[in-house]
Amino acid sequence: MLDQFFAGGRAYCMGSFNRADCWYLYTVSPGRPRYLPNAARHNLPHSWVGKVHREPDQTLEVLMMDLDPEKMKWFWKDICPTAAEATKNSGIDRLIPDMVIDDYQFDPCGYSMNGLMRTVPGGYMTIHITPESEFSYVSFETNVPQKSYKDLIARVVATFGPKQFVMTFFTSLKNGKKIDIEDGDYSVPQYIDYDVVDVQTCRLQAYDLTYALYNRFPS
Repeated sequence: MLDQFFAGGRAYCMGSFNRADCWYLYTVSPGRPRYLPNAARHNLPHSWVGKVHREPDQTLEVLMMDLDPEKMKWFWKDICPTAAEATKNSGIDRLIPDMVIDDYQFDPCGYSMNGLMRTVPGGYMTIHITPESEFSYVSFETNVPQKSYKDLIARVVATFGPKQFVMTFFTSLKNGKKIDIEDGDYSVPQYIDYDVVDVQTCRLQAYDLTYALYNRFPS
């Protein structure tokens, strides 16, 4: 259906086809580098201008299912009346330091935040949370470069306590930045409490994609 609206779109499915937890991706290339409007560029510090569209970039996503109810309690309004309380009590404000956070607590439950990095032009973090135990879900995304993506993923997973999570990592081809490589059978981070169920890599038009599915041990 999307092909009717986007010329040159490409569809991908990551993970095992005979499982219910595949991850689907649809990509469309704009065909040329994206530039910020002049008005937006004038508002950036002089040292940032020119870097916005030239520098390599990367995006980490952690998609978490079947979350720990004790950790999800902060995202119910009767326990945390304000978004600021939920952000602090859950530890979201400590995931990536130096973020300017705009957060929202839904009624009766649910949470959403967007954060901008003070020291990284265009650097962001975004989290969306559905805390109901029957279908609990949390999505985390950031493009802020990390010295250790393994450590960041560990902090995110510890904050929300999923029984299962998907990790995706996009990196521009001119970047060369990789997820932590560890000894063993997989080129993705290993965690003592989780089994790696699936690992795939894919080269897109302008990006490399690494995908991994984790289940809490024992799976």
